[in-house]
Amino acid sequence: MQPGTEIVARGTAQIAVEWTGNGRPIVFLHANVADRRMWRHQFDTLSDSYRVFAFDRRGFGETSMVDKPYSQTEDLFAVLDQLAESEEAAILVGCSRGFSN
Repeated sequence: MQPGTEIVARGTAQIAVEWTGNGRPIVFLHANVADRRMWRHQFDTLSDSYRVFAFDRRGFGETSMVDKPYSQTEDLFAVLDQLAESEEAAILVGCSRGFSN
């Protein structure tokens, strides 16, 4: 399946997301020295069995930093609410600062 890209709006932020596949959602959370592209191999490998997502956190890749307080957790929920298409709990995969609030 060809990956899709989408922008998820949360407040004034525009979060760049790449996704593909169907099934239980897996979200890849990039390290603090990278962007969503660091997960390319895993993204491509797992997309046959899962609905996989990788998004650029604020200030990385194609997602600009917005000069307002925000929550990385709420950004994650906004991505899942808009794109997960599943009632199953998402699997989170991260490393380094791949997830912190």
